[in-house]
Amino acid sequence: GFNPINAPKTIYDLQNDKDLFNNIELATVLNITPDSEPIMIALAYGKEGTDFTYIVESGKKVGFNPINAPKTIYDLQNDTAIFDNIELATVLNITPESQSIMIALAYGKEGTDFTYIVEGGKKVGFNPITAPKTIGDLKNDPNVFNGIELAAIFEELDATDKIMMFLLYGKEGIHYTMDGTTPVPMQRRIAVYNGVPYDVYGKPMPGASISGNVFTDVDGKTYTMTLVADGTATQVLLHADSLSAMSADEEELTEIYATYYYLSDANGKVYFQSRTLGDLTQKDSKVLDNMTYALTVADVLRDDNSIEDNFLLKHVADVVIADLPDRIMNLTFKEVYAKDIYHRETIDGVTMYQYKDANGDIQYIQTIYYNREEHEYYSTEDFQAGTKLNLVLEPAWEYLLTEEDHVAHDYKITEFEQLIINMKYNVQNATLFDLYDHGLIEISEADGGRSLLEDTIPNPDNFLEQIPIGSLTITGLIKAISML
Repeated sequence: GFNPINAPKTIYDLQNDKDLFNNIELATVLNITPDSEPIMIALAYGKEGTDFTYIVESGKKVGFNPINAPKTIYDLQNDTAIFDNIELATVLNITPESQSIMIALAYGKEGTDFTYIVEGGKKVGFNPITAPKTIGDLKNDPNVFNGIELAAIFEELDATDKIMMFLLYGKEGIHYTMDGTTPVPMQRRIAVYNGVPYDVYGKPMPGASISGNVFTDVDGKTYTMTLVADGTATQVLLHADSLSAMSADEEELTEIYATYYYLSDANGKVYFQSRTLGDLTQKDSKVLDNMTYALTVADVLRDDNSIEDNFLLKHVADVVIADLPDRIMNLTFKEVYAKDIYHRETIDGVTMYQYKDANGDIQYIQTIYYNREEHEYYSTEDFQAGTKLNLVLEPAWEYLLTEEDHVAHDYKITEFEQLIINMKYNVQNATLFDLYDHGLIEISEADGGRSLLEDTIPNPDNFLEQIPIGSLTITGLIKAISML
């Protein structure tokens, strides 16, 4: 039974309290449990440790202990930050075993933005130094992607792969040296010939200049130059394009070398930085000229297993690096979360997707293929005609993806707000029978279970007619009660 602390709601409250529904907690509407999807728990309760803790019994999470007030329907309607403040680590379910690029996306750079929590020699969690990244950061801050070091994409560093090492760090002996198996950035340098600056590859630097021992970079920053004399390379052969600016006598020379100088600023030596996604995605990037427009994620990772095992990377495997941020921002829920969205059953030890054939009969299929242009799944990899699948949605996702046109649409993973709009509309317009059958409301057997909904009540549109309570929507029920 119930032991009211505050007065139970009355018909008068239904008629006069406009906040009655606004104050309903999302955890109740969405039937949130500790086994629910992390993003749904974050939506309903916020951040673990800050907004709530789990209730644990016998080593199992059995409930929630709110620190701050759980989110309500009113919050969904009025708090624009409710989604933006959800951390990517929660959305992507990041653990220390996750792909390095996903950890970098959610937490940043190890040692600068976070450290690992280590117990018994095993990484068991994260200790943020700077604030973990959120959905809001993903939407509004391009540096969330651009600041990720390319090295984070690679699980293992192959120092013998010079193409990979150049992509990540530059040229060995110029940009970095190896300390065992660890690349160590070197002091930044430029090349000088006849008072004209050149980059480390012997190419001219339009907009840069030298005055005495002061170098002014193309961005206007100034540095002090010191002759390189530490046993590393001291000269670079000037690039052929540089020779057109020289005198006829100099052009007759078969080889012209510029001398290397180290750069320092007011804080001391300036070092090369390992390359980031931003270095590659800039339209004027000179990293291997236009390599970013030629290499795909699969080319860079070179590990089909690590790609296929990662729920996000496998959807961008064929995307060139330059297009990666846009591609990730355009990933959709159906594309990425198919295993959660569509109903699956295990048959003879094989997990199969459930779908309806042309006759409406239930069938099963193990492998499905997503057509990005149509936002639909097929049973054939080349999307042959007649092989489009009518996959069966899980009930909660049917409410989230279906709009007022009664069609289940696909949305970008950045368009989560539309899912909440759909959920609100569908819950309000579904009958109580539908909500009960789909598990969105619960009535204990002690209180009558589904049979309680079969009890009759006057039809709010025809008061002389008796209809089952379960045939009414929430709005219809309120209307019927108000007429009693």
